[in-house]
Amino acid sequence: MNAENIMWRLAQLSSLPFQERYVIGGRADEYVIDTELLENIDWLKYLVRRPGERAQLTNVQLATLEDLFDYIDAHSAEALSGKSRQDAAALIRGSEVWNEMRAKAASALEAFGVSADLTVDEIDRMSE
Repeated sequence: MNAENIMWRLAQLSSLPFQERYVIGGRADEYVIDTELLENIDWLKYLVRRPGERAQLTNVQLATLEDLFDYIDAHSAEALSGKSRQDAAALIRGSEVWNEMRAKAASALEAFGVSADLTVDEIDRMSE
């Protein structure tokens, strides 16, 4: 498992500025859809739950990730319920479900020793 990849995915979900830039305001060549952010975390769920991968994480990291996974499982339909791009933008900016997902992703990111106060450029550099 690549911890940098985990942190990059968590950073994207924890950051409203990242979501403003790429999900809400992204150009055609750099656009990220809201579903993709959640699918990236869903991919982590299956990876992290494999015994060999699980053993590489601390109890705190596992607990914060599982908390995020459970929340997304319970609330993804609501988070993705926007019927238009404007509806989706409004949800991302102001709904309790998106605010809570960001908070839980930030908590998980911090369990990996990374501040959730990353700039969009810092998040972009994580993928390099």
